[in-house]
Amino acid sequence: MRSSHTSINATLSKLIMLSFLVAIGALVFNVMPILLSLIGERRNFSDSQLGDLGSSYFAGFTVISVFAMFWVRRVNWRRTVNVSLLCSILFFAAIPQLESFGVIALCLFALGVSMAFIYTPVFTYLGDTDEPDRAMGVSIVLQVGLAALVAFAIPVLIAPYYGFQGSMCFLSLICGLSLLLSRFVPESGRFSFKQAGLRDCLVAINGAAFAPKLGLLAMFIFYLGITGLWAFVDRIAQAGGLSAEAAGGAISVALLLGGLTGLIPALMGQWPSRFIMLLIGSVVIAVSMLLLMRPMTALSVTFALILLNSGWNLTVAYGSANVAESDGSGFLLPMLPAAISVAAMLAPAVGGRLLEFGGNGLFLGFVTVVLMTAQGLFLYAAYLSDPPRS
Repeated sequence: MRSSHTSINATLSKLIMLSFLVAIGALVFNVMPILLSLIGERRNFSDSQLGDLGSSYFAGFTVISVFAMFWVRRVNWRRTVNVSLLCSILFFAAIPQLESFGVIALCLFALGVSMAFIYTPVFTYLGDTDEPDRAMGVSIVLQVGLAALVAFAIPVLIAPYYGFQGSMCFLSLICGLSLLLSRFVPESGRFSFKQAGLRDCLVAINGAAFAPKLGLLAMFIFYLGITGLWAFVDRIAQAGGLSAEAAGGAISVALLLGGLTGLIPALMGQWPSRFIMLLIGSVVIAVSMLLLMRPMTALSVTFALILLNSGWNLTVAYGSANVAESDGSGFLLPMLPAAISVAAMLAPAVGGRLLEFGGNGLFLGFVTVVLMTAQGLFLYAAYLSDPPRS
């Protein structure tokens, strides 16, 4: 196996450009509640069917990202992103024309494949930089900012006047404009493995430190809970008594204000420590879940979702950076999107059924247990990577 290992000191402007492309790759996930709600209203699908549609998208994303260790260090990243953006434009435009549940699920699967080919290479580059905490922080700010814009624009400005088709064309337009940024995508990252076979990958992963492996497991469990919750937060809020407009407004405000926490790692880097910042994220998420289990008002749901997004962003930024910096093999970092997508593929289908049979109470209780388990693993991984000094 031939490899090269270089230092990457990316400028802020380049981080912003590439982080916007990461935001494109994560856009469907971040606005999944809006997308599923639109499809449900247009096609009258049940919660379990909508959950299956969400899982179809993540299945496509997973098929690509789960094998990232074999391809992401070998392909030309710029060409891969260009082709994937073009495919995404076509898939978004096609969805409103489809009637059958199975065909819509297939189209979402293909869209997931395209988004994985956008997200994985650029995310890997951000983790390869010399300051992954800052890179992840900038990425989160851009992801949340774009998601907040879309979450506000579609239900308030686009869907009421231009319908489902106009909403999907809006997403196609965003992908089209993103083609202008693809020239900033490098051809490769810190590590370059030109002849890495299955045995090489498995040997490298087996020899990697325990902390990044634990971080991968924590990210999987975390997204198992957060994806199940986020895919249905719009419907949960409406079941709690909020109108569709109030629920959409709460989501967009929460995305925007919660996304500001991405500025913390972007500006502060690793200070004071990843362990402390992950601990703060854990407490914030716990409080948000307690608020969601209380009687709902527009104000309480908005505040709970702001806290949820704040804790979510801190967890992902510092948890991802911990995996990136402690991974000396070059293979575990590209597996982070795979851990996220496998969990995201399973969660909507399970979540939809929990909501149907147990309602908000059972669903939110289950999500809380899952999220707190993940936070404990994140904290232990951070402790192993940088134990406190006496």
